[in-house]
Amino acid sequence: MGIIISIIALIIAISGWIVTYIFTIKAQNKNFINQVINHARIEIIKVIRDYQDWLGTVQIAIHSSSYNVILQEQGLSVDWRQKRAQLTDTLFSDRKAVEWIFRLEEHEILFPNTAECRKELVDRQHQINEYLRLFVEKLPSGFGKPLDFDKRKRAIEKALKNDKILFDQMALMEDLRVYLQNLCLSSFTGNKIPERKPKKLSLPRLGQDKRGNLQIIVTQNTKTK
Repeated sequence: MGIIISIIALIIAISGWIVTYIFTIKAQNKNFINQVINHARIEIIKVIRDYQDWLGTVQIAIHSSSYNVILQEQGLSVDWRQKRAQLTDTLFSDRKAVEWIFRLEEHEILFPNTAECRKELVDRQHQINEYLRLFVEKLPSGFGKPLDFDKRKRAIEKALKNDKILFDQMALMEDLRVYLQNLCLSSFTGNKIPERKPKKLSLPRLGQDKRGNLQIIVTQNTKTK
């Protein structure tokens, strides 16, 4: 009888060890996955911030051009050839404008619900590229010609009129940042950052469809004309 009791106790002890081992392995695996996901979130949020900084720099560059027009109207000399070269470098040579695309693609397996919105955000970046290309293309770099000055002024005025495309993209990228933060951290903290709700329904925002896929929600066309 004593031997049977010992065997039963041994079986219980072994079973308990096996269960503990299984739960430990599962906890380690879950912890590892959480670390991978959070590291990915940090990488993506960094390039999102860099991209938003670039969009802000573009806005400042365009507005700075309008100040130069005012200076020229007041009779001051402006080197538009140098100005155009600086604009071209700022608007088309910075990796911050595209790095976020690669990071999202690389981590799509971790955040599959971002696939659709990434494509839509890339399409909007193409619109931004075209908007900037037309701006620089129509910005004469000659000196002192009245005709050039009028063309330059009209090009800058049109760019300022249509700079909403830059503000919209900054806001949409902020929506993406909030989504990733809630997805990765809300289960640990119990807190959740509220989604942005634009006061104007015409402003685009990111939202989830019935399948949980993140997409751009917009009630009217926000493309530049």
